[in-house]
Order: sequence, then structure tokens, then C-alpha cells
Amino acid sequence: MTAVVDIVLGMVLLTMPPTPQPVTYTATSGATTLGYSSVAGWVPAEQCFNRCHTIANEPVPLLRGELSLADMADLNIVVRRDGVPVLSFWRFFGNVPVASVQGAR
Repeated sequence: MTAVVDIVLGMVLLTMPPTPQPVTYTATSGATTLGYSSVAGWVPAEQCFNRCHTIANEPVPLLRGELSLADMADLNIVVRRDGVPVLSFWRFFGNVPVASVQGAR
């Protein structure tokens, strides 16, 4: 299961593959954590309660171009699935923005 990261005109389109069971996605940047809701999109983690999870067997469009790769790298965003890092965004040698998929095979 690998994420699909497309960069279109510098904007990030991020789709996660379907899973047989609902999962929880979070995105962290520094001290800020957001939770992903299939209904509301990204919301502050403290507003999730038990509603921030995906729908089983459906692909998960985490980003639809709201942020550029450079923005995500500047923020050092880490995306986790059920607490395990699956994607991180950072700058290589402080200059080149990078999207890194963890656990890809």
C-alpha cells in the first residue's frame, strides 16, 4: 500500500489507497496536529473526538492541491496512518523540497 503523490504545477495532490478497515490519518507540523475526517477534511485533532477516520475500501484524497510541495517542506509535515509515519515533507540540504514515502516497497 503506497501513497500516490502527484505534483501538478507545484501543488500536492495526495491520495492514499483504500484499506479494508477504517484508519486514522494525522498530519503534524511542529506542535500542531490535524486529524483527517472523510466528511470534513483536515481539522484540529482536539475536534476529532472519534470522527477522524476513513471509510473502508475507499481511496482517501488527503490533499487536492491546497498546499504546494514547498509549503509542505517548509512546515516539515509528517503524515501518519494509525500513528505510524507514512509520508514526510522536508527540504534536502535546506533548499530542495522533498516528499518521502516511508515503508514503500
